[in-house]
Amino acid sequence: MDILLTLLYMSLLIGGVEMLVWIAREAKCAESGKWLNCYRDPIVFECKNQETIDSINSTHSDRYEDRVWAFSCKRNLPISGRCYWTPYVNDYDGLLNYNCPLGEALSGLHSEHDTYYHDRRWKFYCCGTNVQYIAGCQGTDYVNGFDTEMNFTVPDGYVLVGAFSEHKNYFEDRRWKFRYCKSY
Repeated sequence: MDILLTLLYMSLLIGGVEMLVWIAREAKCAESGKWLNCYRDPIVFECKNQETIDSINSTHSDRYEDRVWAFSCKRNLPISGRCYWTPYVNDYDGLLNYNCPLGEALSGLHSEHDTYYHDRRWKFYCCGTNVQYIAGCQGTDYVNGFDTEMNFTVPDGYVLVGAFSEHKNYFEDRRWKFRYCKSY
């Protein structure tokens, strides 16, 4: 911590206040309480109490070529308790295109970052539901641009079931689309 404070103080004298603010903001991550992870750290997130993922928020850092993430959950429909982790659903720098099977909803995410690829691999936590079926599925357009903030909330009455994401080496970032369905 003393080293960080010294660097911030030197930064103030050399680079001005703007640099001080930038370094202080990037040095924080999970400590701020807003983000689940720090840059380049693994993520393991599971909704509890028969909930499904309701919102996904993220911001990108060019300095770390990674994102910090925040998720929230809500109780949309009865979960049967049959939940499981998928294997990794994408390779580094590769497309991600995964939907939980019919009758299941997304209740968690796991990710690890690789500094060589400046990218993440993802696993999904899918849970069976106690409803007759899930239908009326829709997909979003891209909810973020490369190197931009992402704020996505599942519409009321729907559950998140999947995601599509592409990585571009030029930006060392991903943009995302999500798929959600209505339960009947």
